[in-house]
Amino acid sequence: MKKKNYYQEREHHLMCHEIYRLRVVEGLEVAAIVEKLCISRSRVYRALIIFEVDNPQKAAMMKKQGKEVTEEDYKKLLGEIASLKKDLT
Repeated sequence: MKKKNYYQEREHHLMCHEIYRLRVVEGLEVAAIVEKLCISRSRVYRALIIFEVDNPQKAAMMKKQGKEVTEEDYKKLLGEIASLKKDLT
């Protein structure tokens, strides 16, 4: 079996982290990740599993972390709050 050197191992770890971030935090579909990174579907699925097994705590934190709230989302929430307050009075 061929040994990986430090730089190859580090590059692999960073790729798995980026794939996991795109899928879990950004919510991209696998097809979009495949297109964006120019890799195969099987590599995406394998990277997702490897990252979750190797970094369970980091994976759990990334799952809890959501996508950033946009201004449009904020305006929707304000409108919903206003309508709920109106219903209460």
